[in-house]
Amino acid sequence: MASWRLLSGLLLVAALTASAHAKTATQLQAEGAWQEAITQGRLEGDRDGLIAAAKAGLFLAAYQLTDKDEALTLLEEAISDAETAVSFDDTNNDANLQLAIAEGYLARIKTSPKRAK
Repeated sequence: MASWRLLSGLLLVAALTASAHAKTATQLQAEGAWQEAITQGRLEGDRDGLIAAAKAGLFLAAYQLTDKDEALTLLEEAISDAETAVSFDDTNNDANLQLAIAEGYLARIKTSPKRAK
């Protein structure tokens, strides 16, 4: 019985330590871990996480991807992330800015394909 409690206690400490060292989507995005920021931001599901996911998606679509279809998909996902962030707080400037940037870049690629990478 005592060994079970000790094992349970150790597992709890390990879980708390792991979650204390887990990075937020905002931190991942700031570090340039773009794909991880997208994943973490969507897992967090809050305004700030989704803003970080949108920013990371925009960066990848604008500067990293060379395939137009992949870039379009990522931009559409960034728009969705930003729209959800705006729905949480429609007065948040960062959420609205990311939405506008994503929509503008998507329109640019769709109307002038030669500008896309």
